Amino acid sequence: MEPCQKMQYLLTHSYSAKLLAVRRVTQNKGKRTPGIDGKIWLTPSSKMKAVLSLTGKGYKAKPLKRFFINKPGKNKKRPLGIPTMYDRAIILYVLALEPIAETTSGLRSFGFRSRRSTKDACQQIFLCLSKKNSAHWI
Repeated sequence: MEPCQKMQYLLTHSYSAKLLAVRRVTQNKGKRTPGIDGKIWLTPSSKMKAVLSLTGKGYKAKPLKRFFINKPGKNKKRPLGIPTMYDRAIILYVLALEPIAETTSGLRSFGFRSRRSTKDACQQIFLCLSKKNSAHWI
């Protein structure tokens, strides 16, 4: 096993990391908003059951609960999807895999990466096309 894989394994199987994942889910603004399964973790016993049940084996995300909320200043509504509490807590695995994805992906890839935006991509395009001997057409 490589050192990165060992670190990932330790993080995804760590009791402390599972506690932190459940804590993040239960101490934010949406802690009282249930997903499609209708479960919320408010009591200490339900939080502990959630910590003990967090595992990546056979994980399959449940569908999102769909709400339509009003757009500010307009009469239109926009869709909002609410994941289940378990799906929110499974972010633990994202925390373990994100550093590996960031180090192995290309320097000039911008799609679906954290801390990368459309503005960064536009700036890179400008830098490539502003050189004296760069292409005039794309």
